[in-house]
Amino acid sequence: MGQTHNSNIYAYRKVALWSSKQEVSKGLGVLLNPEVKKNVIVNLSLSPYGKNSVFALKKVGIYLKVERKLDGRGIY
Repeated sequence: MGQTHNSNIYAYRKVALWSSKQEVSKGLGVLLNPEVKKNVIVNLSLSPYGKNSVFALKKVGIYLKVERKLDGRGIY
């Protein structure tokens, strides 16, 4: 007899963009600004939010452009 699995949504995730020096209200494109020297993403192996952050950067087409700015302390 085959097993059936019921899946339930238990949470909705959101990606936050924060800066003490840049205006971030216009979205992820601010990361392309040459004044932005590094970005930190939560450890991918510990949190789904890191994976969602990378997904968001890829979806808007800027991941490859900002990948070199990703801080190694946050992305593993």
